Amino acid sequence: MWVGRTQPHPGDIVIFNWDGGVPDHIGIVEQSVGNGQFSSIEGNTAIGNESNGGEVMRRQRHMVVEEGAPGLRGRLACLATDTLDSGAGHSVMGGNVDEMCIRSCGAAILKGFSENVREIFIERFKIAEQIDKLDESNILYMVVGKFANVDLHPEAVPNHMMGSIFEDLIRRFVEQSNETAGEHFTPREVIRLMVNLLFMEDSDVLRKKGVVKTLFDPACGTGGMLSVAEAYLRELNPDAHLELFGQELNDESYAICKADMLLKAENPGNVALGNSFSEDGHAGRKFDYMLSNPPFGVEWKKVEKAIRDEAENLGHAGRFGAGLPRINDGSLLFLQHMISKMRPAKEGGSRIAIVFNGSPLFTGDAGSGESEIRRWIIENDWLEAIVGLPDQLFFNTGISTYIWLVNNRKSRKRKGKGKVQLINAVEKFQKMRKSLGNKRNEIGPEHIVEITDIYGAFKEGPCCKIFDNEDFGYHKITVERPLRQSFQVTAEKLALLEQEAAFQNLAKSKKKGAAGIKEAEGGRELQAAILKALGKLDKKKVWKKRASAFPAAFPWPRLPTRRSSNPRRKRSTCPM
Repeated sequence: MWVGRTQPHPGDIVIFNWDGGVPDHIGIVEQSVGNGQFSSIEGNTAIGNESNGGEVMRRQRHMVVEEGAPGLRGRLACLATDTLDSGAGHSVMGGNVDEMCIRSCGAAILKGFSENVREIFIERFKIAEQIDKLDESNILYMVVGKFANVDLHPEAVPNHMMGSIFEDLIRRFVEQSNETAGEHFTPREVIRLMVNLLFMEDSDVLRKKGVVKTLFDPACGTGGMLSVAEAYLRELNPDAHLELFGQELNDESYAICKADMLLKAENPGNVALGNSFSEDGHAGRKFDYMLSNPPFGVEWKKVEKAIRDEAENLGHAGRFGAGLPRINDGSLLFLQHMISKMRPAKEGGSRIAIVFNGSPLFTGDAGSGESEIRRWIIENDWLEAIVGLPDQLFFNTGISTYIWLVNNRKSRKRKGKGKVQLINAVEKFQKMRKSLGNKRNEIGPEHIVEITDIYGAFKEGPCCKIFDNEDFGYHKITVERPLRQSFQVTAEKLALLEQEAAFQNLAKSKKKGAAGIKEAEGGRELQAAILKALGKLDKKKVWKKRASAFPAAFPWPRLPTRRSSNPRRKRSTCPM
């Protein structure tokens, strides 16, 4: 490993080892004064040059190492470089580079970064523990060497390319993991379709020079939806800016999302950590657009008290006034949470695209929490469209999914008629060459265009139906009637009795062999006896009460009794 003697540049990070021990000072080059000399903006000014071992690396994403102060000579305490020269050997200024010195300055390096970076690596990723594990396995030096041999300078790897590399690593991680269905990673083609549908009707506004919009994801995971939306708008209008906001419950997913924001020059402070229901990280804020793929079928029991208190005390002034779904699926809570963050229509309104499984669509009887939430959305004319997607699209579940589009500023052709558009896109996919977990299908670019065009046309066709809001409403009415005691024995009713399954089953047996044959014969005898007994009744008389038709002395055939394996089960000898 060789460190070149190069002129330092502003922004270079410098690690100082004053006494040959653990580095105790990190500096960032503020001014380069030539001849290998520089000054540091971190703490006291320190001077380094080539004659006293000032080994400097280049620019932003790399560490720069300084061996010692003037007049002090010690071994090189830490090394990190963007060049690898095996011919130069491992000796620099008489000092040996080894794993111990790399490990010793790991904590010092991290402390020199910003608060956001320290939170990501120290608090969430527990990087110090990872360094210890690598060191214990004697592979720390090898891993650092591999990274040191890759040129990650911004001039070689632009921010958008670094973001693409990052997303690919996340995808590979998810493919190899066994996460809960619907968590962490949404296929990029699904996000692209959602973004197309979300932005389609605002394309004219989004093409304006200097336009600034906000986007929020309350279950942002690793930030994939935010990234794809930002890339889409950048393609549509390089002069537009989409400010990204999110919230995530999982520590590591939150850290990955913040890292992604940093790599793409977005504000990492816009990503909040915590449960969106009980710890709203963006309370009081309103957003222009919202995207989300909340976890499918995840219960909300842990935050039940906070949610019920808000629903009962605030009603519609809070987030959950429309109703509460069953405890084992909080999907509709996410949608209510997002609706609460819609801008008023007079201020421009908001648009929402959210992925659900079938539960929010079909679960809940009339009057239930789910039904009341759906009713609230439809009666306010916010539900714009539902798109049924192919199955086997996600990496860790093969279930069918649906995109809901919710909008409080519908276009005239949609709002004036109070319509809901249903799009059947379950056949719009192509088979993958190789399955990735449960993902065997993918939505191709041509399918995305086709689905988007069907949505934009807003015309009925083979894959599109349009309904009035009222078509989705119904009342459940329970009709009760008195117990019917009256009856009359007629030839027609006796014929119907013979067709009843219960009556026919009397002549059947589950037993095999002679025992089964015997039981079936006994059943046929019983059928004949029942018909004979009923045939003795007066066929012209209408009996008002069954008891009067069948007195205690009535000659009913005696039914065979069967011994039950359950001693508490009562035997019955009544044929009616």
